[in-house]
Amino acid sequence: LGDASNTERLVPTAISNTSLPAAIDVWSGSSAVHTCAQPAGISSLACWGRNDSYQLGVVDDYDRNFPVPVSMTSGTIDVAASFYHTCIATQSGIPWCWGRNAESQCGQNASTTIVDFPRQVPQLTDVVAIAAGAYHTCVVKTDSTAWCWGQNTEGQLGIGNNDDQPTATSVLLP
Repeated sequence: LGDASNTERLVPTAISNTSLPAAIDVWSGSSAVHTCAQPAGISSLACWGRNDSYQLGVVDDYDRNFPVPVSMTSGTIDVAASFYHTCIATQSGIPWCWGRNAESQCGQNASTTIVDFPRQVPQLTDVVAIAAGAYHTCVVKTDSTAWCWGQNTEGQLGIGNNDDQPTATSVLLP
């Protein structure tokens, strides 16, 4: 929960850690076992929880029960915290992802199964929003187009077929 313990809590509990004095936004996916927050007055992230796929954005795979700063996340405007990976959209319009990439959900070649620190998603600019499922990621660009990549076994990328996509592919919006 970010309170430096592994105790289950039945009531809201303050995060008492100097790396997160006050948060202006918090993200945790529906199936995620990690959380990220943006500290007030700072445009970068702090994350905590499960880290077996490097989804916290730190240089090891140890779980953290307290917020740890994530490097290279300055200018964060949106965050997607999925089960195995985390992605951000930045003020510069560039998306960054880290964590599990076996299905290319971090936007890197699938031969790179783990992205152990934030990496820019290639060939994407002008991103204003980002969302992530367990094995895929989607963005919205300033021109209101949607782009997705990663696993597509159920057609979750919205591209008209069930083929996995290792790179960002335009969604077929009506």
